[in-house]
Amino acid sequence: MYVINNLDRELLSANNQDITYLRQQYKLNHRSNETWINECGKVEQKLLNDYTNLLEGNTDSFAREFNNLTLECRKIKAVNKSKNSSKMIINGKFLHNSWRIKENFNFKNLKINFYDYDYGIITKIYKDLYSKKIAFVGAEFIVDEQIITAYGRNTSFDKAESDCFLELLERHAMYGLQKNSKSMTYRLNKKICVNPADFLFYVEKNSKERIDYDSKATITWIEGFDYKTKRKIWIPKQFIDLSLPDEPYFTVPNSSGVALGSSLYESRLYALMELIERDAFLTFWQKDVCLREIHLKSLPKDIRERIKDIETKNATLHLYDMTFDIKVPTVLALIISNTGPVYQFISTATHPDPLEAISKAINECIVGFNVYQHNRAVASNKYKSVDDVKTLFDHVCFASKRSFRKNYSSILNDVKSDWRAIYNNKAVEVLKKYDNPKDLLDYIVNTYLTDYQIYFVDITDNLAKSFGLAVSKVLIPSFSNIKFGYANRTASVERLDFALEHSYYRNSSKLRKGEFIDRVHPYA
Repeated sequence: MYVINNLDRELLSANNQDITYLRQQYKLNHRSNETWINECGKVEQKLLNDYTNLLEGNTDSFAREFNNLTLECRKIKAVNKSKNSSKMIINGKFLHNSWRIKENFNFKNLKINFYDYDYGIITKIYKDLYSKKIAFVGAEFIVDEQIITAYGRNTSFDKAESDCFLELLERHAMYGLQKNSKSMTYRLNKKICVNPADFLFYVEKNSKERIDYDSKATITWIEGFDYKTKRKIWIPKQFIDLSLPDEPYFTVPNSSGVALGSSLYESRLYALMELIERDAFLTFWQKDVCLREIHLKSLPKDIRERIKDIETKNATLHLYDMTFDIKVPTVLALIISNTGPVYQFISTATHPDPLEAISKAINECIVGFNVYQHNRAVASNKYKSVDDVKTLFDHVCFASKRSFRKNYSSILNDVKSDWRAIYNNKAVEVLKKYDNPKDLLDYIVNTYLTDYQIYFVDITDNLAKSFGLAVSKVLIPSFSNIKFGYANRTASVERLDFALEHSYYRNSSKLRKGEFIDRVHPYA
């Protein structure tokens, strides 16, 4: 017979309160909201049944379901509590001296309703104390039995926690998309669907995680938006949803090109900038481009102060311009350390304001380096060959080895430039004249992406919506995209050549057209 301890009694009491709340809402809303009746009724009935099972001692496989139902009750309660207090807007003006339309967020409701070490959607919140000048907060949540981590970096722990929760809401929306879907084949529905083959540039045809693409395969599609034609279009769900569908899988899910914003267009703008950032990194990495290094002494004092934290740890930070054909400032930060286990670590950032891109890349690089430098598992991971690199963590560990440093030989030189000499130009200045996300997004698309199709998917879930936030995913055929696992590496050769040829770096690679270096990337 199952013995109910004090913790169980507290949980059962809390769940009983949830049930009482649901009953109240059921009565209040039953005349006006049929969806609410169905949603609350199903959860209430399941929870009541399992509550009875627990008391009767029927505990087989009960705990997990009990926890899930508890979370579902709390989610419904929290979302309903705030659904009228925050409404997502379509566009909006940037705040003064900001590229966001809102800066301060109140996440008290998020912590009260969703943070619990054992049973919460957020199961852990922690602070990093290794980085002296940069506050860093991490939070974990569980989806499909996976532990997903979100991070925030800022000048104070309060601001870092807010940034962390924003990223958490963004990542949470990537799992179990709450959108209408269809099951169909591309072969019989070409007029209304994107061609999946236009996004697949795997060097190896298949791996353990995926099979070769088949246009006759029946897969799940969700509704997207063709930004140029302004029409609805169907996109494979497996390109977007990180919860694996039960169907043939011909791609490896990734979070590239996903962003959160206080309006639909803000989320689209930042999603596009993230994809530009990843595409630029792979252009540099696979074409082995000699980038321009930024002289750290030319940076503002507050940024230089943050860099001093690394200099006291027997390490050096290098900063590079990594802007290619799309003239939105893109930066690469690289830390070279004389002590292990992490001997190299990189980070990247893209932003209309070059100093913002520089600051973000530096913050992420310093914090990431410090976190992994103190992770004992980094030193213990051994790799007999590149085929052993299978996860994001493997990429970090493999690229942290001293022997990996030779991969940066093309950029480790003594030639450095003032950041203003690199970014004080018309292409960057024109970005500053736009006062809202939509106009800036349209400018970037109409100026630099005229030859590309651009698709957006609104993946905003109820949790993000309850805070008045939007989450978008962008997909651009042929754009280079980060994949994890060496067996899943990609090479969009035409895109690599185009990006290089139409940039300042057109003569900065020793590789010829059509060539690329096939090697493990260090991206985290």
